[in-house]
Amino acid sequence: MIMSVPKHFVSFVSMHGTYKRHSAFDHTLNFVCGENMVALHDKDRSLSPFGIRLNVDAKQFEALKTSIQTLTIEEDGVTIDEHKVLYRNVFQIDHDLNEQTENEGILNGEMLRNLYLLVEKTIASHEKSQDLLHQNRLEERTKALQKALSQTPLDLADVEETVQSLIGLGPGLTPSGDDILAGMLAGLLMQGDRAIFETVAPLVFKSVKSSDSTSMVSRQFLLYATKGIFIGEMLMLHHRLLLSRSVDSIVDRIASMGHSSGIDYLKGLMLAISIGGMNHDS
Repeated sequence: MIMSVPKHFVSFVSMHGTYKRHSAFDHTLNFVCGENMVALHDKDRSLSPFGIRLNVDAKQFEALKTSIQTLTIEEDGVTIDEHKVLYRNVFQIDHDLNEQTENEGILNGEMLRNLYLLVEKTIASHEKSQDLLHQNRLEERTKALQKALSQTPLDLADVEETVQSLIGLGPGLTPSGDDILAGMLAGLLMQGDRAIFETVAPLVFKSVKSSDSTSMVSRQFLLYATKGIFIGEMLMLHHRLLLSRSVDSIVDRIASMGHSSGIDYLKGLMLAISIGGMNHDS
C-alpha cells in the first residue's frame, strides 16, 4: 500500500510513536502524536517532509480515508492500522536540503540569476487573484524582511519583528507568510547563505513554538524548514540546477501546489536570491 516515506522517519527518533487521526482533506489524511504530525497522501501528491504517499490514485484514496484510524512510526517501518510496511520495501525520499547542499555544493551566481528570471516568469503565469488588502500587506511585510536582512550588521530585533509579522499571515492551512518564509529558508541554503539561514531559522522556530499564530499543518512545515528539511521538489530543483539541466517542469510543479502555497514558496525563493544570491560569484 505504501509507495514512499520521508527518509528522515528512520533517524528522527522524536517522530516515533503511534499517531491518531486528526483531520481529513482532499488527497490528505492527517495524524497527530503530541506536537508531531504525519500525513497520508495519494500517489500524485507533492513530496511533503511529513507525508507518506500511498500507492493509490485520488479516487481509491477517498475510499480508504474513512477506514484508517491510526498509524505508527517506528525505527524500521510504518504500521497503518494493523498493516506494517518496512522502510526497506518502499521508496525513501530525501528531504534534507541542508545535507544535500553540503554534499553536492551550492548554486553559483549565474544559476541563481537564471532561476530568479524563471521563477518570476512562472509566478506571473500561475498567480491567482487575491484579496487586494491581503496582497498589499504581504508585499509590505516581505519588503520589510528583505530590508532587515540586507542590513550590515543585522539588527536581530528588526529581523525577529519582520519574521513574526509574516507567520500566520493569510488564509488557509499554510498561510502565504509561512510559505514565503519556508521558501526563503530553502533558497538561503541553496545559495550558501548559511549565516543568514542560521540567524533566521531560530527566530522562526521560536515564533512557531511559542505561540498559536499559525495552523498545525503550517507549523510542521516551518519547524522542518528550520532544520533544513523541505519538500522533495526543492531538492530536485537544487540537484538539477547543479547538473545544468532544465528545471522548468519542477518550478511549474511547485507553482501548482495548493491554492497559492507553491507560488508563495517560489516568492520566498526569489526573496532569498534578492537578499544575496544575485551577487554571488559565478
